[in-house]
Amino acid sequence: MFTTCSFCFKSERTKVVQLRFEKKFLFTFKAQSVFMNKRILGFLILSSFFSVWMFSCSKSEGETNISSSSSNRSHYKGENCMNCHYTEGPGEGWFSAAGSVYGDFLNHRARIFDANTGALLKIVQIDLQGNLYTTEEIDMTNGITIDIIDEQDNIVSVMQTVVFNAQCNLCHDDKYQGKIFL
Repeated sequence: MFTTCSFCFKSERTKVVQLRFEKKFLFTFKAQSVFMNKRILGFLILSSFFSVWMFSCSKSEGETNISSSSSNRSHYKGENCMNCHYTEGPGEGWFSAAGSVYGDFLNHRARIFDANTGALLKIVQIDLQGNLYTTEEIDMTNGITIDIIDEQDNIVSVMQTVVFNAQCNLCHDDKYQGKIFL
């Protein structure tokens, strides 16, 4: 955001233009004519707004947002979470896996496996709303399979189809595939 835009006149024909952004960036430019000064000032203002916009929309890769079986702060059950929770999206965190389940899901967890080796990659708790999500990194290079287990570690649902992303609600939306009922 603009916090300062000041003009300092050194002579009738020369101006010094200073622009400050969030007290971090300082641009100083000397212009020789009034016409050139307006063009350069316009360019500096536009490029400055563009720069601030670009840097303000990006998310930190270290931002953590992981579902918990005791939390009910998630929202938009059944929607594709990654429509908002992606690198430049408005959602809090950059999800690597997210989805929704229906029915009896209290204290259930989703397990994500490497499709090639069968190695367990991640366990994600399902929250009180029936949503699961994580910003933790998951290697999906070989594809993944997913199952859901209850609090006694009994498997209650299995997806054996190999997929290469964990946007569960992208397919499980009752249009392409059925919603996940437990």
